[in-house]
Amino acid sequence: MDRFKNLILKTYKIQGSTWLQNLEEIVNFYANRWHLENLQVFADLSYNYVLYGNQNGLPIVLKLSPDPKELIKERIALNTFSGFGAIGLLDYSSDALLLKQAIPATKLKELSNYKNKSSLEIACELMQQLHKAPLLSDKLPHIREWLAILNNDWPLDSKLLKEARLWRDELIKLETQEVVLHGDLHRGNILLHQNRWVAIDPKGVIGFPINEIWTFIEEFQELDFVANYFGFAKENVYKWYFIHLVLASIWNIEDSLDPNPFFSLAQKMYSKITL
Repeated sequence: MDRFKNLILKTYKIQGSTWLQNLEEIVNFYANRWHLENLQVFADLSYNYVLYGNQNGLPIVLKLSPDPKELIKERIALNTFSGFGAIGLLDYSSDALLLKQAIPATKLKELSNYKNKSSLEIACELMQQLHKAPLLSDKLPHIREWLAILNNDWPLDSKLLKEARLWRDELIKLETQEVVLHGDLHRGNILLHQNRWVAIDPKGVIGFPINEIWTFIEEFQELDFVANYFGFAKENVYKWYFIHLVLASIWNIEDSLDPNPFFSLAQKMYSKITL
């Protein structure tokens, strides 16, 4: 809990402090409003306060956030993905989401395979299913907004930053299909629910299908499988993966975190591309 509180204070400053002070009251408010019982806090908290419990005997998850703007995007994404492979949204408010609870909630990252399919293939199948959802809203950001921060100066290798910008501009011109992206489809956000895999915690961003893959890639050699699975050009997959690694490095800088876990991978990916 101390790590969670420190993260909220570091990220949201005074707003986060006020939210933390009122958190017990907020939980009680929604427990009464939505008739929730047996609420317990999940152990692995990050930027949201997430509890599980029951509503009229059915398992639920209550997600509370100090940042209503992020919850709005998640709500829009969940509504968009309804019936296309995301966990169900039961109710919502400005600072809270009431969700179905995945049962048994096994994380894909805990398995190397399931029913004769690799975890990578399962992630690809779910991505494909999510991207069948129609574009229902123009209130989500576009991936171009995320990628625009590459234009700023950052304490990273200037040569690689320049290449990320050039390849971004080159590759965007090649893309024609736009979909709602989950935006954070790593294998920890893919859970087993009633014998099927579902996505949780979508960021909600409009972009190109190829922009989705980078979060669930765990080894460079998996890029070739993904390229073949979706019919993407391998060079484009490699370059987009590099771009997203640079972008993730910048996000870590913005959050006062170490960019090197992502940027060291970006350097290795760049070497692989330019061999």
